[in-house]
Amino acid sequence: MSKSSREADRVIAKISYQLSTNALKVGDKLPTEAELCTEFNVSRTVVREALQQLKAIGVLTTVTGSGSYVSEGSLDGMQNSLEFFAIMTGDADSWIEMLDIRALLESSCARKLAGENYSTKRIKTLRAAHEEMAKHCDNHTLFSEADVKFHEVLIAASGNKIAAAMLKSLRNLQLRFSKETYKGDNSDELMKRNLEEHLAILEAIENQDPDAAETAMKDHLIATRENLLLYIKNN
Repeated sequence: MSKSSREADRVIAKISYQLSTNALKVGDKLPTEAELCTEFNVSRTVVREALQQLKAIGVLTTVTGSGSYVSEGSLDGMQNSLEFFAIMTGDADSWIEMLDIRALLESSCARKLAGENYSTKRIKTLRAAHEEMAKHCDNHTLFSEADVKFHEVLIAASGNKIAAAMLKSLRNLQLRFSKETYKGDNSDELMKRNLEEHLAILEAIENQDPDAAETAMKDHLIATRENLLLYIKNN
């Protein structure tokens, strides 16, 4: 790591500390580049590098002709990083890790949707997503896309914004995994079983049974993980 990068990290750390202590708040305008150079005893190049990184992760926003301001909290930085990861990776270990994370997040989201976040409008949207899956049981690609969409709809309906951002950013990785696992001779059987597992999740939520919804989601993702391990073994 270059000296300027180390110094930029130091500037980022100090600005982050100011944010954490409310010395800087949402909407506050940062000092000018020249003032920041004096405050942190660094060059203009270092200040610009630090500000650029903070903008990239959504901490700051620039208003042309005015300066840099503290942004409202945003998940864009995390989502962009995970999207890039999903594009660049495709190894089996990453797929397994993705399923492990999904099992933790989605079982909680299913429980929440069946309980405190239940509404007939949200459930109608989720049922429509399941019907879309059923419509494409003869097409692996379209079924995979409908499968991913079902989970996206469920998490969005649960109200968990962080989980929704994470799942959306991993969409490419999920689609690649799903399409690969449906290439085998037992693909029709897998799709049928998958559709039934999704129906169990949907019905548990419709019945406003949080325990059953959580269990159905866990069972589905455990089965998906087993399918992945079988795929890895045979390929």
